Amino acid sequence: MENTSEKTQNTTENSDPKKEKKRLKALKSLQKLKALKPSQKIMLIAAVFVLAAAIVLTSVLIVRGNKKKRAAVIGETQTEAAVTDAELEVFGEDESVSTEEETTSAIMFEIDEKMKNVQIATGDSKKDEDAEINRDYGTNSSRLAPAKSPRLNGRLTGVPLSSDSMYTSSLLPLKYVNRDFMSGLIDIDGTLFNFDSSHNPIRGHKAISDVQYYFNDNGALSSMVGIDVSHHNGKIDWAAVRAAGVDFAIIRVGFRGYGDEGTLKLDSRFNENVEGALNNGVQVGVYFYSQAVTVYEAVEEASVAVNYSRKYNITLPIYFDTEFSNSEHSGRADRLTASQRTNIAVAFCEAVKNAGYKPGIYASKTFYTDELNFSRLSNYEIWVAHYTSETTDFKYDYKVWQYTPKGRVNGIPNDTDINIALFDYGNNDDMSDRGGSVAFFDSDTDIQNALNAENSIKKYQLFRTQTLYNSAQSDIDFVNQPEVKAKLFDALENLKNKLGFLAEPTTNSENDETTGEQSEE
Repeated sequence: MENTSEKTQNTTENSDPKKEKKRLKALKSLQKLKALKPSQKIMLIAAVFVLAAAIVLTSVLIVRGNKKKRAAVIGETQTEAAVTDAELEVFGEDESVSTEEETTSAIMFEIDEKMKNVQIATGDSKKDEDAEINRDYGTNSSRLAPAKSPRLNGRLTGVPLSSDSMYTSSLLPLKYVNRDFMSGLIDIDGTLFNFDSSHNPIRGHKAISDVQYYFNDNGALSSMVGIDVSHHNGKIDWAAVRAAGVDFAIIRVGFRGYGDEGTLKLDSRFNENVEGALNNGVQVGVYFYSQAVTVYEAVEEASVAVNYSRKYNITLPIYFDTEFSNSEHSGRADRLTASQRTNIAVAFCEAVKNAGYKPGIYASKTFYTDELNFSRLSNYEIWVAHYTSETTDFKYDYKVWQYTPKGRVNGIPNDTDINIALFDYGNNDDMSDRGGSVAFFDSDTDIQNALNAENSIKKYQLFRTQTLYNSAQSDIDFVNQPEVKAKLFDALENLKNKLGFLAEPTTNSENDETTGEQSEE
């Protein structure tokens, strides 16, 4: 057996001085710990537990904070009231509720490119938890003037005006037309006008056979007829739909189930409907029927809408459809506050915008005023549902108005929502200039006065004398059409400023006097 004392002595001599110092310090600490009273030991153990709990809690908060930041939020945090305890109970776990901290006044969200394999809906509304079939129409309808049931079976047309009845201006980009005896729908040089019984062009909203149209300040048709459809509309004959007078279609891309899980589903007829519409010259937009309860879920929904739309020429907006799931308001998103729902809508729209598409929002008239903060949504494309036979009294600007859910359209087997659009998204045109090349006069005599004034202006352009300028001014005064009169005056003044005046030509008598004076000399 080895000599233990010698071994210990050798080991001590060969050890690192720093390590030995630490070892001795640890032994002293252990001796002090053993010397503690029982009560002191209990307090020390409690302090250790508190420290450990603090570390764990901090880690949890960091993880949850990172989870919320998945939506990449930037800007100032909204400081409105938080959700109440009663509202928390509606959703179960607190994490399923959108809070004010999850969105900001300036939001930047990114589309999740992985959201491309969404489950296709079965078509069984109950199994899919598809709330669209159970819409709460009470928030959309006017009780005083309920919506009609228009039928689309052909494009709106008018009686063509013969070219002999139009006079082309030689100075202005206008055609002069005598409106006397005109009544009803008239096609003037490819633009549709509508005249009342007093031969005046109709302006503003006008229902014709219960279909809504809009005529601009020029009196020209400046609206488009549209529908919105989903798999609930069945198999659609898109060639017949186009022939029926439909200009655009907003097609459901998908929805989120109204149950607790909120499963994302792709509309089973989305691809079929988009391809059918585009192949027949119908402009297309899409909508997602939302049941999101957080901004992160809103970005998920936007990701589905964008990813499945990329391969198509989508010219209308991608819309966030927000409404109650049923009349009992029992869906997962039905008890959101207006602030929470607005946060979610903004998140969806910002994600769509960042993907290069035009974002929009669909809601009923009362939903916009009661369930959303419209001031935060006015920069997006607004599509409003208000079912009434009169012109909607929605107080905000909108581009699309869904005015009935009971339309009948050739090529669609059941009732269809019908819309009017005041903006041509396919051509990026607000249509306000349509009909601007036509000027209406009360009589042929008034047209002749305008043509005489044009001839006088052209004479001044050739000879540029004060006399001819004054004559042109006098002839313009006889023009009774205000817009044309103003434009002719502008044309004359522009010529004067550009050309000025030349000396007046001398008369024969003046020439004779000059010749006589020269002879006497």
